[in-house]
Amino acid sequence: LRAMFLQKRLPDKVAYAATASILALAVDITRIPIYIMFEGSAILDEYILIPCLVISAILGVNLGKRWLTKWKQTHIRTGILIAIVASGIMYIAEATKNLGYW
Repeated sequence: LRAMFLQKRLPDKVAYAATASILALAVDITRIPIYIMFEGSAILDEYILIPCLVISAILGVNLGKRWLTKWKQTHIRTGILIAIVASGIMYIAEATKNLGYW
C-alpha cells in the first residue's frame, strides 16, 4: 500500500526510491529494538549473519542505483504492482493454510 501511495505522489523514480528507502529505514529503526528486546538472545546466537546482511544490504543499494537509472518508470511501476499482487496472494494462501482450508 505504501508503494502504491508513493507512486501517485512521487512521479519521479529517484524521488520515489529515496522516499521509500527512508520510510523503510524508519520502520526498521523502530522494529529492530523490539526484536532485540523480545528475542535478543536468539538474534545474538546468529551473530555471524549480521555482517553478511549488512554487506548484502550495501551491495543491494549499489545494484539498485544502477538498475534505477537503466529501467523505465513504467517497468518499475509494473514490477511494484506485480510484487504487491504476488504478496497478497501469498498472504491469502498462508492464511488459508493456517486456518486449515488446505
